[in-house]
Amino acid sequence: MASKYETLNRVSNGSVQKHTGKPWDEWVDLLDKAGARIWGHRQLVEFLQMKHQLTPWWRQVVAIGYENAIGKRVEGQNLKGQWSSTTTKMMPLDQKTLWSWMQSPEALAVWLKPLSEFRFQTKLEFEGEGGIFGEIRTLKAPQRVRMTWNDTDWVHSTILQIWMIRRPLGRSLVVLTHEKLANSRERAQVKARWEQVVRELQSLALSHPMAASSTPKRTAKKRKASTRKKTASKRKKKTASKSKKR
Repeated sequence: MASKYETLNRVSNGSVQKHTGKPWDEWVDLLDKAGARIWGHRQLVEFLQMKHQLTPWWRQVVAIGYENAIGKRVEGQNLKGQWSSTTTKMMPLDQKTLWSWMQSPEALAVWLKPLSEFRFQTKLEFEGEGGIFGEIRTLKAPQRVRMTWNDTDWVHSTILQIWMIRRPLGRSLVVLTHEKLANSRERAQVKARWEQVVRELQSLALSHPMAASSTPKRTAKKRKASTRKKTASKRKKKTASKSKKR
């Protein structure tokens, strides 16, 4: 039977089942039976923590997904009516290398296009092409940078957070979260921008001297093992053939 909810909160049914043990249908039914439709977000998260021992990340994912399902929250919008957009892409660089590379002229030319020297430094003010300007507010090297992001076409300030999350095999996940957007039109605009940016960054990073191999080490090892088995099998067949002739 097909699931009623294939995706909620931009998370697929298969992913939520893999990491929480339940698909979206079960979570929605379970929370409905618990009376969660009248709960606030905090009570919902506490329930998922106490009763189901979900990790901080997954209790937020399930809570927001449930609020999307019952119409309490629109995807990309928080309970205060503010909109946000999150874009991710796997990069072939380890976390520390990615952190440094994101400040390099070649990477900056893709994601910021600054009009003057730029580096990750608290309270650094910057300007970029196209009327972009802002200030770096907080840093946690080599993992996170948070900055204001203003556009001369907007009458309000927004927040951009860039996360660089360590992954196995010398890779990192870059996450761009753009917050405090005014409406769905702004969300669509920045989402299109950052999706294009991460595609270009990934393509550019592949030429970096420290780029991880496009073939994971585990896959390469499996191929070598398979080759050894085939060679050994051929040798056995040749030996058996010679024995029969004798």
